Amino acid sequence: MNRHQWRLSFSRAEVVLINSWTPVQQIIYHMLRFVVKREILSEMEEKYPDFPKLSNYHIKTLMLWECEHQPQSWWSKESSLVRLCSSLLQKLSGWVADRHCPHYFLDSCNLLVHLEEVASQVICNILARIAEESFLLHWFVDNYIRTYAQRCPQEVLALFESVRSSDKLETAICAVVKWKLAALPRELYLEHHKSEAQVAALLYLYRSDSAGIDALAK
Repeated sequence: MNRHQWRLSFSRAEVVLINSWTPVQQIIYHMLRFVVKREILSEMEEKYPDFPKLSNYHIKTLMLWECEHQPQSWWSKESSLVRLCSSLLQKLSGWVADRHCPHYFLDSCNLLVHLEEVASQVICNILARIAEESFLLHWFVDNYIRTYAQRCPQEVLALFESVRSSDKLETAICAVVKWKLAALPRELYLEHHKSEAQVAALLYLYRSDSAGIDALAK
């Protein structure tokens, strides 16, 4: 016991649960990880490298608990993704303020026991800033949608140059979605064609019929 420590792993159970999430829940999980990584983890690493930090596992734990506690209607397609992200970030802020994040499988285990009071206050201040719905909306438009739109044709990208209202923003985003859906079949074809070509090359190289044996002999 003095030489070894044991760690319980619930990774397989977590994968099963995450795969059971609805598309909205999976999108929210991705959005939370994205904004926390860009806004909290990067700022903490730059300004407070010696402070204990949040991790993606805290986000996963938050999602696991909320998927259990919140009804499906709360996660409906009609709900605002930004509003849901804001609510979850506020819940995370409460955990950080209390320095208490219960492990999903072992709720007696506190995942924030390592967090010091000063670090807790710093993280809470950042969370309070990014949890504002208006901030989140502009942040995702500028750091996520506009960034992805750079891959689009010029006529689609041009729609983002004059986004001054929610209607124009919706038009621009719909144009991105329409372009992606139109390009998806070709992308899937190219992806599968490459794999099929590799398999065919391997089969030809290691074929065991008479032609293959002749090819190897030469």
